[in-house]
Amino acid sequence: GWGRRKILYKLEKRAALFWIIIFAVFFILTGNANEKCRMYPYFVCATGIILAAFQLVNICYKERKNIKLDSPMNEMSKEQKKMILVSLVSVFAYILCIRYIGYFSTTFIFVSAFSYWQSKENKKYQYLAVSAVMAVVIFFAFKVFLRVPLPGGILF
Repeated sequence: GWGRRKILYKLEKRAALFWIIIFAVFFILTGNANEKCRMYPYFVCATGIILAAFQLVNICYKERKNIKLDSPMNEMSKEQKKMILVSLVSVFAYILCIRYIGYFSTTFIFVSAFSYWQSKENKKYQYLAVSAVMAVVIFFAFKVFLRVPLPGGILF
């Protein structure tokens, strides 16, 4: 009913404001980055702020016009919600491990394991091969051609 709809409007507005704040904080923090490297993070943060602001305006418009919000969380099964949670935890673990293990090793392990977990339809060596090729491409693109330092750790 209407009470549930009010809660959804409130939650959606809070989520949009949360993303505006997150992107604004990173926009400000980018000022401390090397001057040569600032343009891309500024672009990403500005785009995020703009899109989140559009979302906030859209939610306020729907609330005023009493238009029902789509609620994908109600349509997801427990298994799908579990997959999202595991995915988020995996990504955070990946990000934390990069500085200790190293970017390339962690990326290879993460992409192989995550791809296999998402879809076990291919042969196991294919997951490893795709991950290895991806790590090599990233290495040459960033380390060799762009000369961008990537986090190193105890393994490469």
